[in-house]
Amino acid sequence: LSGFDCSLCNISHNTFTEKRIWKKEMSKSKYELEMLHLDEQPEDLQSFTKGITPCVVSKGDNGLKIILSDSQLKKINGDVPLFFKELNNKLSYYKLKEDE
Repeated sequence: LSGFDCSLCNISHNTFTEKRIWKKEMSKSKYELEMLHLDEQPEDLQSFTKGITPCVVSKGDNGLKIILSDSQLKKINGDVPLFFKELNNKLSYYKLKEDE
């Protein structure tokens, strides 16, 4: 783990384990959320995110869409409540755009 830095891992994990607040927020989210490591991604997601991970992607009727980029995740700086606030804001925005 030495020298490894992942903006999304900094949000979801402490040094060795998943943060309790992360588990809690994941379980109570109104959205269906799934964390995938690179080697767990289906082919379409692998192709879509190649070279731009970590990131948060939405998969809907209109295909795949980047919701939070690595630079946006870095600005969250490990703050779980801020991550879910940003995620909910972005998903609500995209939902409104799709409904127009």
